[in-house]
Amino acid sequence: MTSARSVRFRPPSAEAAAEARGTQSASQQHPKGVWDYKIILYRQTDGSWVAWAPALPSCYAVMNTKEEALSELERVFEMEAEYLTERGEPFPEDVEIEVEDA
Repeated sequence: MTSARSVRFRPPSAEAAAEARGTQSASQQHPKGVWDYKIILYRQTDGSWVAWAPALPSCYAVMNTKEEALSELERVFEMEAEYLTERGEPFPEDVEIEVEDA
């Protein structure tokens, strides 16, 4: 019997978000890469792999292998980073992830 798990995401506190928006320039706000964020990696029932950075909802990849999914996630993150940097928008704070057995 397999146990189900639920995952909850909590955004950063209001204070942390305000501090991140504070005095940093866009270049200072750019994290080193997608690996500065928590990553969710899981296999779907069809066998494909999903890699997702919950702090950046549009930053996800679905591929045939976990290695391909993680590699594609890096490419997607770079596109997102370029978009945010060009617009002068801050990068979001990472989220807290809580996994519970259901």
